[in-house]
Amino acid sequence: MKPIAVPNPARRVNIARDENGVPHVRSQTWLDALYGLGFMHALDRGAQLLFSRSVASGRGCEQIANSPELLETDRFFRRIGLHQGLDREVDLLSEQHRSELNAYCEGVNEGLMSMPTSLPIWATGFHPTLWNPQAVLLIGKLLSFGGLAISQMQNERMIVELIHAGVDETLLRELFSPRLDGVDFDLLRRVHMTNQMSDDALELLSDLPRLAGSNAWAVSGQRSASGGALLASDPHLEVNRLPAIWYEAVLAWDDGQYVMGATLPGCPLFAVARTPRLAWGVTYMKGDTVDYFIEDCRPGGETGWQYRRSGMWHDFVRRDETIGRKSAEPVVMPVYENPQGVLDGNPEQFGSGLQLSLAWSGNHEGFGQAITTWLDVIKAPSAASAMDVAATCAQPTLCWVFADRENHIGLQSCGRFPVRGGGHSGLTPIPAWEPRNHWQGWVDHRKLPRQYDPPCGFLATANEAMNP
Repeated sequence: MKPIAVPNPARRVNIARDENGVPHVRSQTWLDALYGLGFMHALDRGAQLLFSRSVASGRGCEQIANSPELLETDRFFRRIGLHQGLDREVDLLSEQHRSELNAYCEGVNEGLMSMPTSLPIWATGFHPTLWNPQAVLLIGKLLSFGGLAISQMQNERMIVELIHAGVDETLLRELFSPRLDGVDFDLLRRVHMTNQMSDDALELLSDLPRLAGSNAWAVSGQRSASGGALLASDPHLEVNRLPAIWYEAVLAWDDGQYVMGATLPGCPLFAVARTPRLAWGVTYMKGDTVDYFIEDCRPGGETGWQYRRSGMWHDFVRRDETIGRKSAEPVVMPVYENPQGVLDGNPEQFGSGLQLSLAWSGNHEGFGQAITTWLDVIKAPSAASAMDVAATCAQPTLCWVFADRENHIGLQSCGRFPVRGGGHSGLTPIPAWEPRNHWQGWVDHRKLPRQYDPPCGFLATANEAMNP
């Protein structure tokens, strides 16, 4: 084991690398262990942390480079608004959870100060700001939105683009039957469409951390040679990329407590791991948390643009996003939103008429709990209790698989799923001016699919759709 010097003597932490380069953090307390994890994340993956935060907050042109593709991604993420409401989410956390995130962030900041200044990101003149719980939540939102949610958004938008391109209506209805039964194609043809992102910008998005594909399974003791439960988890997430999405680590504290497995740099979460009592893995579940609505827009009101609801007109909320750019004038981008979602573009481009509005369940209050769920799973004493904790995780949509020392196994799905009004499938945009089409709330997490000790003696999951 090769020891690593820790600069903060107030944190009673010993860190060493094993022969595979995996850091082992040993401390007397759980908070000191989280500090050590944050320190190693920054020391080994500092550029990855900073790049992800810059892009997710729409500050790539300001902090990294003034390029056309970064400006596109800045516009995209400023409009989506992952950076919005983070202070409020931190305020909603319990005192214990804030202490845990603060300990982790303290370690990240110590590690950033210890990073070699020869790394490429420093050549851009990048000067990082302190890592804080808001940054942790931002990376968590990026992980949730950057994979399946973006794919859902693109797929739902693609259908409208196919209609605009003149694809035969009969063939589309046949291909997506019965999901397009009753869909008003003439209405969709009247929707103004903004330009898609360029290939270069889409390629940049693919470099961000995201969950994309995986499988996991568990076998109860009745089916194993040892008589103990077995668990395997295989996240198919480009381990050959540099840097890899995951970061292996071992934390040990308080007389025999430990957690070891794969973490996500920027967050104190273990996605595939084990403790003395429990093992778990996760797979991405194809849960639909994104919808497009159609807004009828007109100029007017205090914010400049209005939307229609049941024959009445209401002002959009407007926020002006100022995108800084290296060696260039900043770009000011107006963003219009309402309780149903955010407009896909600037209505000034088209004038009065129909425009798409994007809704994502992760942009609603309560996302901070999703991050703290991962911390609470580490403390769970059994598969049954871990399932109850995991069920409350709002984002991303996942299937958790558990196995414990008492030979119990379990599968728990999680995610914040909208209750859609008007019998809407979510595949195509529908009129927002009819309130019956709006989201009516969230599916109760106690109704999400789950299995515990099935009679067959095994569980498996591989990115299947498990919508409640």
